[in-house]
Amino acid sequence: PEHGYIIKSKRGGGGCIQIFRMSNETFLQLNYLIDECVGCSITKNDAFNIITRLFESEIINENEFRIMKSALSDKSFDIEIPDETKNILRSKILTQMILELSYKK
Repeated sequence: PEHGYIIKSKRGGGGCIQIFRMSNETFLQLNYLIDECVGCSITKNDAFNIITRLFESEIINENEFRIMKSALSDKSFDIEIPDETKNILRSKILTQMILELSYKK
């Protein structure tokens, strides 16, 4: 999203590339959320705070909120890896979720 565009590609037979232009407001909000709030690593509590704000701002609905919360919970990372690795993975997942939100707006 660095230049105001989001590129979504599907690989394989019948694949395609879609290019979306974001509004300036959406572009700034997404960049801020990803760069300043999510970053390269994020704790479960910080991730939950972000998705709670998205829900309270009516950017996501209750069903999306519950799915995102479940995907970012400690139960989703119930494997033997260091907490910092879990937080890096959580950051990457949350970043992709936030980018996906721009497609529905």
